[in-house]
Amino acid sequence: QRRALDSLQRRQGADVLAAKTAGLEEDALEEMAQRHREERAPLLKRLDAARWAHQQPMRIGVAVIVALTLLGAAFRQVRERDRRQGLTAPLSIGVWSSLFPGALAYFGMTWLWRHPPGPALLAAAAVAIGPWALTRIDREAADEAEFGGAHMIQAAGRVASAIAIVMAACSLVMVRGAAGMLWWLPLLALPLGWLLPPPECRKKGSGVVSRREASGEEPVTAPPVMGGALECVFVPLLAACVGMRIDIHGHFALWPIIVFVLLSGDGRWTGAFMGAMLPGGRGGMRTMRLVMGSMACGPTQLAVAALAAHTWALPASIPCALLLGAIYIEASAPFRRIMARRLAETEE
Repeated sequence: QRRALDSLQRRQGADVLAAKTAGLEEDALEEMAQRHREERAPLLKRLDAARWAHQQPMRIGVAVIVALTLLGAAFRQVRERDRRQGLTAPLSIGVWSSLFPGALAYFGMTWLWRHPPGPALLAAAAVAIGPWALTRIDREAADEAEFGGAHMIQAAGRVASAIAIVMAACSLVMVRGAAGMLWWLPLLALPLGWLLPPPECRKKGSGVVSRREASGEEPVTAPPVMGGALECVFVPLLAACVGMRIDIHGHFALWPIIVFVLLSGDGRWTGAFMGAMLPGGRGGMRTMRLVMGSMACGPTQLAVAALAAHTWALPASIPCALLLGAIYIEASAPFRRIMARRLAETEE
């Protein structure tokens, strides 16, 4: 199909050169260009269909990797405590941490760069989706800021993820039609992982009772080996799936990168901070530490970006920006620890 298109383009180029040499008027040249575009249109459609069919095995493999990675969130859950938080704060934090960066991304895509609503909504879903799993740094910062804070931020992240998954489903249907629902299904592995019970790391029947268990609270267990393996294998695989669709020379665009890197981390944190402050009753510095875990969204953002890139649902420059945004999120985890300590010292 590509050779047929190249042959047609060479013949059309020769026709245009001959017409210009013969001194054809501009109106006639424009009519010729329009006729050439109409001749190329069916060949371009056949070429796209051939490329889509050729990339089908890779697309299925990416969908499987996305599903397995998101399902791995079950191995990194924060265990519930006997004393549970109310619904108002997690709901407010989740909605704001999702819709604030998502709305800014949608506005930038449609108003600044004039992209259609379908791709804009998918880019918004990528920066709106919640955390895959809270890191140890984020769990400690949230629990030190508020009793049960890590579990509350996890619940808020699930609210944000549910909103983003609905946004991604609507977008893929708008871009790919009814077939878009098929490529949306791997994202459902994330809520499926929420339904699975968190694995117990403590050996059964060991007879060892910790102080926390003796007080009646749930034991706080370290992430199991399986969860670490998923993080060290499948998350880099997701990054590779996005990176293989990027031409760094042809797809590099500075402003989308700046916007989506900021929205990936600071946009989520700002939305979560506003959502936590709205119900009232929290101090500013303590809330800053509490919502730091809302930024731990690198794997989930990569999952949406990988599906979007391999279903041709985003403009070419956006997957690169989303990949760099996810890298920024992961690289900033040690910085979040430093900020949490400084905020705690300032508050004291």
